[in-house]
Amino acid sequence: MQEIKNKIPFDEWYKKQMKNDLVNFLDLKYRGSESSRINTPKFFMPLIKKLNYKSFYFLQTMTSHFLNFFGSNEKEKLENAKKLLDLCWFIRILDNDEDKDFNFLINAMGLKDFKWEKKTGLTKNTFKITPKIRQMIYKDNALDYELYNYALELRKKKIDRIKKELIHNP
Repeated sequence: MQEIKNKIPFDEWYKKQMKNDLVNFLDLKYRGSESSRINTPKFFMPLIKKLNYKSFYFLQTMTSHFLNFFGSNEKEKLENAKKLLDLCWFIRILDNDEDKDFNFLINAMGLKDFKWEKKTGLTKNTFKITPKIRQMIYKDNALDYELYNYALELRKKKIDRIKKELIHNP
């Protein structure tokens, strides 16, 4: 989708996307899912390894819709996702400054003379999200949006805790 020649209209792409995908992913991880293809039952994995990415995403979406149809509790999934974030030592939010986060982590872990190479130019922005589209996404993915806001608050608390630990244990 990052190649301009493969670009499809946003509405067409968006209709095919699983809603509240992050909540579903973290819920399954919290409950101990062993699958690397998080929404895919184990018995499908031999088949999945032979599929191309388009077929895989189609099957993943169908599986997720099938599982959601049989009464999964969305609020319970959200709470499990929050519990998983609670267990994390640090939370990285993708729209934050990568350099600042990375330098903070290196310092907090006490690593000296650690060098890293920032990868740039990996993606091309081929679509601009308008405020109207942003609101539609928030509405359609209300659980993910709630999880995002929870992660922002939790991130601040975890950073404050790490800073206090650094002061007491330099």
